[in-house]
Amino acid sequence: MPRYSKAILVSLLVSLLFSLAIPNVAQEIPAKYMRGWREDPGLWGNNPQIRTQAWMLAAAGLDSVLGKINTTKVLQNLRIAQEKSGDRRGCFWWQWSDRRITDTNSGFFTTLGLLTLVHTGEGQLNPEQRQLLDELLSEARYWFDRETRNLENNLRYPNKCLGDVACMWLIAEHFGTPTPEHHGILNKALAYYRDSNWGWGEHMSDIYARVLQDELLALFMWGRSLSPKQRQEVWELFLELVAIDDIFDNGPRVPTIRSYSAASSPTRTHYRELLVPWDPNSAKDDHQPLRAMAYASNIPTLIPEKPKPPRYAEIPCYGGAHALATRTDEWRLGAMSWYPIMEGIEHRTWGLSWQTMPVAYWRDEGDWGFLQWESVVDGISRTHPQPYSSSFGGAPKSLADSEPGMIGKTYAVRKDDGFVILRRCQRSDQWTSFKDRFRLINSSAVPITHKTADWNILELDYGSGDKLQIQFLPLLGQGSQALVKNDYNGYDWEYSYHLVGAEFAALWIIQPLRGNSAPPAVERNGERVTLRWTDGDLRHLDIDLNSSDPMKVMQVKVSDTKPRD
Repeated sequence: MPRYSKAILVSLLVSLLFSLAIPNVAQEIPAKYMRGWREDPGLWGNNPQIRTQAWMLAAAGLDSVLGKINTTKVLQNLRIAQEKSGDRRGCFWWQWSDRRITDTNSGFFTTLGLLTLVHTGEGQLNPEQRQLLDELLSEARYWFDRETRNLENNLRYPNKCLGDVACMWLIAEHFGTPTPEHHGILNKALAYYRDSNWGWGEHMSDIYARVLQDELLALFMWGRSLSPKQRQEVWELFLELVAIDDIFDNGPRVPTIRSYSAASSPTRTHYRELLVPWDPNSAKDDHQPLRAMAYASNIPTLIPEKPKPPRYAEIPCYGGAHALATRTDEWRLGAMSWYPIMEGIEHRTWGLSWQTMPVAYWRDEGDWGFLQWESVVDGISRTHPQPYSSSFGGAPKSLADSEPGMIGKTYAVRKDDGFVILRRCQRSDQWTSFKDRFRLINSSAVPITHKTADWNILELDYGSGDKLQIQFLPLLGQGSQALVKNDYNGYDWEYSYHLVGAEFAALWIIQPLRGNSAPPAVERNGERVTLRWTDGDLRHLDIDLNSSDPMKVMQVKVSDTKPRD
C-alpha cells in the first residue's frame, strides 16, 4: 500500500471538499442565473443587453442570491457601459457590443432596473457594491436632469418621457429630496398625458402601455415625496391604462399603435395578471421584479374590479382622434378615426407608421388581420406596418427616401359593427411598385371573392354563417385586385396600383356579418364621394378628398329621403 505524506493527504481532502461544495452552491442558485452567464465579460447573454443586467440583479435581490453571484462584476460592467462625459453623460449603452450610446431609451430602462434593485436587494449588497450602485445612480442623475429640462422635446413620446421623469424623481429621493424644479417637471408631465390623451398614442400599444404602467407604479409605490395631488394623478393615469386593458381583455388592442406583430399573431397578458407573487422560475419579462414588489405592496387590492367589456369602444387620442373598436367574445375589429394623429413624427429613419396598425382584426383562434401599404424602392420592399426583423440595422422606416418620411394616411368611421375606411398616399417617383392590402395571418377561414359594378369583395367564411367581409373601391389611381396566399399561413387581398398620377386613394369597408350584406351605392362628384346604403339606413357618408381637416374628411349625415333601391 503506497504511503502518502500528510501534506498530500490534506491537499487531497481540501480538493475533495471543494469539488463537493461546487454542486451545492450551484443548487442554491436558481438556474436562470447560471444559464446564459458569460464569465468574460461578467454579464448575462450571448450579446449582453445592458438593461437586462440591471433587472437580473433586481430579480437576484428577490431570490436572495446577490451574495452568491458575481454582483460586483455586473455593477462594474454597468459602470463601464455608462457614458462618462458629454451631452449623454449618465446614459447607458443598449448592448455591450455597442461600446457607445445607440438608443437613449436604455437610460431609463436600465436605471429603472437599478432603482428596483434598491428595493429588492440593497440590504444584501456589501459596502463596495452599495458604493457602485450609488455611483451608477449619481451619474444617471446627470442624464435625467438634462433630459427632463428639455421636457418639451419628449412629451409626445410617452414611455420615454415618463421613464425619464420617474427616474429623475426617484434618484432625487434616493439622494435626498426632489427640488421645486423637479416638482414642476413632474406636474407638467402628468398634466400633459392627462390632457393630451397620451401624446402620440402609446396607450393603444400592448407593449408600451405596459412600460407606462411599470413607470407609473414605480412612482406610486416608491415616490415618498409625492404630494397627495401628484400621487392621485399618477394613480389615475395608471387606472386609465388598466381600463383600456379591460376593454381588450383576453386579446390585443385593436387598432394598435406601436406593435411588432406584422408577421405573427400578437399575444397579450393583461397587466392585472402580471401583478402576482414573485416566482423564481418566472418566464415573464425583465420587469417582473417591479410587479412582484407591487403585489407585495397590495397594489392589486387598490384596482377596481374588472368590468364586463363593452361591445363598442371609443378611446380618446391626441388632437381629437379616437381609437374605435367593436369586440365580442370571439373577435374584435378596430380602426383609428384618423392616422397619423400627430404632425412631425414620421421621418426616413424613424417614425410610428412602420409599427402601427390603424385598422386591425383579431379572432380568439389567432387570426390577425390589418391594412398594410407596400412600396418597392431599388428592389427592396418597404411596408407599413413592417415586420420587426426588417427594422434592424437602420432600415428605412419610410415608404420612400425623402424627408420628412413618406407615409399613407388612414381615416375611418363606424358602420354598424364594421368600419368604412379611406386610405390615401402621395406617389413617389422612387417606387417601382405600390400596393394597398388587407393582410390576414394565421387563418383557417375559407376565402371567397366576387365583384359588383363598383366594389371588389372578399368574404372570409369561418363556418356557421360567421364571416368577415372586406370591400374595396379605388378612388384615385387604377390598378388590379388579387387574392394571394402569403407567407404567414393566410391571405393578402391586395390592390396593385399603376404608377400613374400624383396620389392614390381608395375605400375599404370591413365588416363582420352573418348572412349577406350589399355594398353601398357610390355617387362621385369631382373630389367628393357619397356612399348610400340600401338596407333601410337613412344615414349616408360624405367623403371630401379636398378637406385638410381630419374631422371633415369623412362625415356621416342623415339623408333627406329614403335610400333608393
